[in-house]
Amino acid sequence: MSRLTEKDYWNAVYLGALTTPKRSRPKAKPSPGLKTTLKQHLSQYWRDYSDYQEWEGIYESFLPKTSGLKVIEIGSAPGTNLVRLHQTFGYDPYGVEYAESGANLNRDVFSQHGLNPNNVIRADAFSEGFLTRYEGYFDLVISRGFIEHFTEMDKVIEAHLRLLKPGGKLLVTIPRLIGVPHLLFRLFHPEIIPMHNLNIMSKKSFASLFRRAGLQSHFCNYYGTFKVHVCGAEHLSGYQATVMNFLMNCQLVLNMLFRLAFGKHGAESYAFSPYLIYIGTKTR
Repeated sequence: MSRLTEKDYWNAVYLGALTTPKRSRPKAKPSPGLKTTLKQHLSQYWRDYSDYQEWEGIYESFLPKTSGLKVIEIGSAPGTNLVRLHQTFGYDPYGVEYAESGANLNRDVFSQHGLNPNNVIRADAFSEGFLTRYEGYFDLVISRGFIEHFTEMDKVIEAHLRLLKPGGKLLVTIPRLIGVPHLLFRLFHPEIIPMHNLNIMSKKSFASLFRRAGLQSHFCNYYGTFKVHVCGAEHLSGYQATVMNFLMNCQLVLNMLFRLAFGKHGAESYAFSPYLIYIGTKTR
């Protein structure tokens, strides 16, 4: 399996999350009045528009509503997405991580939310031992920002499908580092670009990954419309940090405008959309 990132890279990423002190924030005490009421109602429109589309539009339309279904996320750290799936749909969450710090962080997040930390498996998701142990075990198999770190796509997708029961749902999302998003990364974090497989980041090439026997497609498209997002932006300094802060403040306004103008459907395009998503059913 040809990887575009190394385990040491992910260990460093998640070790930083583990060792960063948790800051407790005082609870806000809302005061009555028109200003507070308007702020509370408007804040929902500042929410990340891609997140709104994903959860309120796509997930709500295509994911099963049956509580207790077993879901696994491949490359699951920090685990917050699985917690949210549990809270939203009642799924029984599992995660697999091959970086030790990522697995530890995921277990910590599970424990904090009353979920079984033993459901986080530290393993190489492509190892025969792991795939044999959990073959056909899950009702949903999810990966988010995972497959773009590899080059051998057939092996990557087949690993996802081996974990899935017949009749189970496959959900795969990737970020896009082409078009305008490529320009943002080129300006603010160029060293991360070679860690991604840019060849799968058009809708046509992404959709082709899932055209295979035994898989019925339900939805495949861009989403998010436009998003100012660069991995590691919190570590920028100097003029780069100043410019990024300005752009991210502008994004809050765009989130509101997109939601008012497009609702859950967005105005998606090759040039601007920040994400791709696929949802399908394993038929055999």
